[in-house]
Amino acid sequence: MTISESLLKVDNIHLTFGGLKAIDGVSLEVRNDELVSLIGPNGAGKTSTINCICKFYDIDSGQIFFHGENITRLKPHQVARRRISRSFQNLDLFKGMTVLENVKLGAHINVRSGILADLLYYGKSRKEEKELEEYIVEEIFSLFGLAKYRNKHVGSLPYGLQKKIDIARALAARPMLLILDEPVAGMNSDETKEITEDIQKIREANISILLIEHDMDLVMNISDRIYVINFGENIADGTSQEVTANPDVIEIYLGKSFEN
Repeated sequence: MTISESLLKVDNIHLTFGGLKAIDGVSLEVRNDELVSLIGPNGAGKTSTINCICKFYDIDSGQIFFHGENITRLKPHQVARRRISRSFQNLDLFKGMTVLENVKLGAHINVRSGILADLLYYGKSRKEEKELEEYIVEEIFSLFGLAKYRNKHVGSLPYGLQKKIDIARALAARPMLLILDEPVAGMNSDETKEITEDIQKIREANISILLIEHDMDLVMNISDRIYVINFGENIADGTSQEVTANPDVIEIYLGKSFEN
C-alpha cells in the first residue's frame, strides 16, 4: 500500500530518553474508516507512540505521514489542524468548568476568530461560537447522551461520564483520525459497554480510530486490525484471529487462556 492510500502511516520510528530506547522501530498504518488497535504490556511504548504522532515528542528517526503528507517535523498545533485528535489515558478535564465549556475547548484549534476579531468583529465571533455550540449539542451531545449534563460542572459527575466527556472534547475538533488512549480504563462492565457502543457510533460517522486498550474483549470485538508491540518494537500485526493465534503474542501479553 502506498502512502497516499493510507490515512496514517508510521514508518520505523525511534525515540530515546537519555540512553533509554522508548521506541525502537515501530511501524503501523491506519486506513480510511478503519479501527486499528495498538496493544502490548505496560511500558511497551504505546502511549509514547501516539505522543510521537501528535508531536508531543520529537522522534529521533523515522517518518510519520498523514493523508499523504509528511508530518514528522510539524508542531503539535499544526498536527491538530490536520484533523488528528485524541483522548487521554489520565483525564485532563477542567473540573470547575461545565461539560459544554470543556467540550468547546476541544474545538479551539479550528476557531477562526481570535482576540483581534473579538474586538473588531464581535458579531462574527459570536456567530462562530453559536454555530460551534449548536454542533456540539446537536451532534456530539446527542451521540453520547450528554445534553442533560451540559451545564453541570465536570467535577460533580461520575468517572464514567468524565471519560465520555474527554472523548466528546476530542470529537469537537472534527477529526479525521481519533486516537483513544485506554478509554475504558477503570470502568465497570456497564460503563465499558456504553463506551464500546459510543466507539461504534463514532465509526458510523466515518471517523478512523487508533485505539490503545488493555480490555482484550473490547479490542478483539471491534478492531479491523491489531498491532502488538513490546519494548518499543513490533512483534505482530493482523486481524484479531491472527494476533490471538500468534505464539509470541500469547507468551508476551495475552497469556495461555488465548491458546486454541
